[in-house]
Amino acid sequence: MKMRHATQRKVRKNGNLYEHSNFACGSYSRSGHIGCKPHIIGEKTVTQIVISQIREYAKLISYDESRIIGRIVAQHTSESKASKKTFDAELRNYNKRLDMLEKLIEKLYEDRLTGAVPETVFKNLIQKYEEERIEKQQAVKALESRMSHFKENSVSATAWAKQIKKFAELEELDAETLILLIDKILVYEAKIIDGVRMHEVQIIYNHVGDMNWLSPTYDTSEAEGVAHG
Repeated sequence: MKMRHATQRKVRKNGNLYEHSNFACGSYSRSGHIGCKPHIIGEKTVTQIVISQIREYAKLISYDESRIIGRIVAQHTSESKASKKTFDAELRNYNKRLDMLEKLIEKLYEDRLTGAVPETVFKNLIQKYEEERIEKQQAVKALESRMSHFKENSVSATAWAKQIKKFAELEELDAETLILLIDKILVYEAKIIDGVRMHEVQIIYNHVGDMNWLSPTYDTSEAEGVAHG
């Protein structure tokens, strides 16, 4: 459910006015506990978590861009670079065999016209060649489709890497940066761990989705209003 932004204005004991902004589940805001749980989290906390993760990922990309892009592609296609090499080899073999079949079929028709091949032999061979040709054409189509997905994911991963590595020194989060980099931010219901209120925050990036695997030590959580990164 989409989160709803709210700002509370309060007066301190010394008379000074202060504001506190947070996000809460839209369904909870409308219907209370009947609709959903609150999922309330401070705006500053979310902002700090997002900035910290963007900066960390930008630096990691700068250090090891090629390997990370390869990992993203492999995860999104369930294929590895080794698989892609295998696909390339298989595709070459299939196309080579299809060229050979074309020549065999052409030669078979010529031999039929000259009488070098009896009609019964011609029918048996032509059926065999045509069946194999259809089989190989279908295999080529399937391989090309899988390789196309691999290429599309590679383009998306490269685009994400190119964008995010510009933000290694990000200090402030604005709407333009959010729109450029992030698809959505998921905030899970808080848990009390050792007496401390904790939130799990999941950031879904444009082009590549969830990238939490990139930095296993990164903790997207809120503890007493403070983000840890």
